[in-house]
Amino acid sequence: MKNKFFLSIILLFIAVFLTRCASVVPPNGGPKDVVAPILTSSDPTNNSKNFNQKSFTIGFNEFIKLDNVEEQLIITPSLKTKPNVKIKGKTIVVKFEDNLESNTTYSFNFGESIKDITEGNSASNLKYIFSTGAYIDSSKISGVVFDAYNEKPIPSMIVMLYKNNTDSLPLTQMPNYITKSNNSGRFLFTNVKPGKYKIFALIDKNANFIYDLPNESLAFVDTIVSTYDTLGIEMKMSSFIEELRDIKIMNKSAMQYGKIMLTFNKQFDSLSFKDLLPNKNTFIFEPGVKKDTMLIWIKPSTIDSMKLMVLNNNIIVDTVELKLLPKDPPKNSRRGSNKEVVFGAIPLFNANSFDLNKAFAIRTFAPIETFDKSKTIFICDKDTLIDFKFSFNNVKSLFFIENNWKENTDYQIIFMPGSFTDILGTTNDTLIYKFKTREISYYAQLFMDLSLSKTQGKSVIIQFLNDKDQILFEESINTNQKINLPFQNPGKYKLKAIIDENGNGKWDTGNYREKRQPEKVLFYKEEILLRSNWDVEVKWDISN
Repeated sequence: MKNKFFLSIILLFIAVFLTRCASVVPPNGGPKDVVAPILTSSDPTNNSKNFNQKSFTIGFNEFIKLDNVEEQLIITPSLKTKPNVKIKGKTIVVKFEDNLESNTTYSFNFGESIKDITEGNSASNLKYIFSTGAYIDSSKISGVVFDAYNEKPIPSMIVMLYKNNTDSLPLTQMPNYITKSNNSGRFLFTNVKPGKYKIFALIDKNANFIYDLPNESLAFVDTIVSTYDTLGIEMKMSSFIEELRDIKIMNKSAMQYGKIMLTFNKQFDSLSFKDLLPNKNTFIFEPGVKKDTMLIWIKPSTIDSMKLMVLNNNIIVDTVELKLLPKDPPKNSRRGSNKEVVFGAIPLFNANSFDLNKAFAIRTFAPIETFDKSKTIFICDKDTLIDFKFSFNNVKSLFFIENNWKENTDYQIIFMPGSFTDILGTTNDTLIYKFKTREISYYAQLFMDLSLSKTQGKSVIIQFLNDKDQILFEESINTNQKINLPFQNPGKYKLKAIIDENGNGKWDTGNYREKRQPEKVLFYKEEILLRSNWDVEVKWDISN
């Protein structure tokens, strides 16, 4: 009994001790700080007039830090020399050396550079504004920049205003006003001095506010913009990359025995080649899908090097000299690219859901020299089919079998050894491909009724795109037309039209020096939703 009594006393003592300990421990942490620094003071005061100093200060309600202020700080009109920006406790001090223009409103936009030191919350787009004259300029210019080819908004594009109308200004001089597009591609100039301006936008890869690199995206407005009031002007700008003037070979490599790859800096038009060695070799040329690469296949020979002259539209581009890789790798070779030459083929279809409107297709590792149809077994369910139609692409690296496929049916195609022999002299072992076709009720059908009454007789390129912007169908039309697309997979799609101004069957980019905007692109107003076993009709009067 005594033991139970003492045990109860001890347990009570422990409970009291733990309760007291718990009561004096302060809670860990607290609510996370999500509030951005708040501007509490400025000297001279923000929106001051008759400003005549070389510095200003802005104060905040908490300690702050600067993050990438050199890129984030946008000053309009531009200063020739970057100002000195420093922190003193809760205050930012900005000093500048340039002489300021008279009767001009200056704006310092700090972007996302001002943050608190605890959680890094940004005082987004905080502006300090002053005027060297008796009033604050209040004219506005706003707009949006988007990709000319796909109409997607372009964020972080530098948009610039120039006071004069000289075409060379974006190529040689700093702008008078600068701003940057947001994530929606929108931009806004405020506190602009009334006047006439040239507008130019740039993805400025070297951060010098000059269009001087060939791979910089740009956009420009054809006309001079006049602004004299606070209502503002709304602009829409199409961004593009100019086509490179000269085609060049960027890389050349011997990938394996009998295989060379050339990579170009741009798409080529019509490449041709001239063998500069008296070996009478046989070459097969295979352009890449985007026509910026070229595979060169060389039939078996004893040569160990090649020399080709490359021409584009009969104009000499370059001369290619390469040491070729041998068929059999040296025993002690460490070169990973010198691989053993074997026959191979890659299926270009989904074995579990083979599309009824597609051909059976395989890509071989090298172009085919011969094909023996008699060594092919074609099985539908359990029946062996004797007759079938086959074909190749131009360079015989793609092999097709066309057939009126039955829905929801198992197929098997067997290529026995020696069915294929490629140009490198290799042949196939047994190749077995099994696949099952879809049910016809799985597909949707799209009917397009297209009217060109508002395009003034111009050719229009129609593109049908999936949700990944891949082109599933493309056709050029120049009159009203009805197009039927059966056997479409369920999903979300877009319909796109390119106003083909020069009728060359492709979209052409712009050129600033030639004052040529990119060809206009239009999208059907709504997303097209296709469902299994549904027919969808779209009527579109295309207007440029």
